[in-house]
Amino acid sequence: MLRLVASGLSNAEIGTRRGTSPHGVEQIVQRLISRLGVTRGGGANPRVQLARIYFRHGPSPT
Repeated sequence: MLRLVASGLSNAEIGTRRGTSPHGVEQIVQRLISRLGVTRGGGANPRVQLARIYFRHGPSPT
C-alpha cells in the first residue's frame, strides 16, 4: 500500500488495483499515517510524508 501511495496514485486508483473501495483505502492510509508517526503539521501533506518515508527506506524486495 505504501508503494502505491508513494507512486502518487489516488485512493480510487489504489482501490481499483487492490479490488477495494476508496473508503477502505483511506482507512488504511490513515492507519499508516498513525503507525508511522506522520504529523499533519509542518506544511507537508501526510501522503507526501508517507512517500518520503517509503523512498528514504527504500522499496522492499518483491
